[in-house]
Formats: sequence, C-alpha cells, structure tokens
Amino acid sequence: MDDNRRIVQLIESLGHELAEFRTQVVARFDGVDERLDILSSRLDRQAGLIQSGSRMTVRQNAWNERVDQTPPCDFSQARTSLSMRTETGVFSGR
Repeated sequence: MDDNRRIVQLIESLGHELAEFRTQVVARFDGVDERLDILSSRLDRQAGLIQSGSRMTVRQNAWNERVDQTPPCDFSQARTSLSMRTETGVFSGR
C-alpha cells in the first residue's frame, strides 16, 4: 500500500511540474509572438517606403525621358530676343 501511495505522489508531482513547465513555455511563446508582431509592422513600414521610392524613381525616369527628348533651346536666339526687348523698353517699365 505504501508503494502505491508513493507512485500516486510521484505522478501528482510530475503533473504539477509539467503544468509549471507548460506555463513557462506559453509565456515564452507569448513573448516571441509579441516580438514577431513588432518585426512584422516594421517590415510593413519598410516595404511601404521601398514601394513609394520605387514609384518616385519610375516617375523621375519618365520625366527625364520626356525632358531629354525636348529639343535644346537656341540660346543665341533667346539672347538676341532679350536684348531687343530691353532696348525697346519692354522690360524697363516705360
């Protein structure tokens, strides 16, 4: 009878230890879940920045292509036109 009681006490003791161990494991996994949530939100923010930067780069490249295809200005003609306007008083406020 004494042996049976010892076995029952051993089983109960193991049950309590396993319950404590389970509580510790659950608490550690909760901590890991929290850190993964923080990491996920940080990665989402970084992905948004990368996407917006990529879109801006595409827009900038398209603008550059349009500007590069515009024929260059003839500065000598523009200078002559400007001198004629200043000589005639268009810019002098007269």
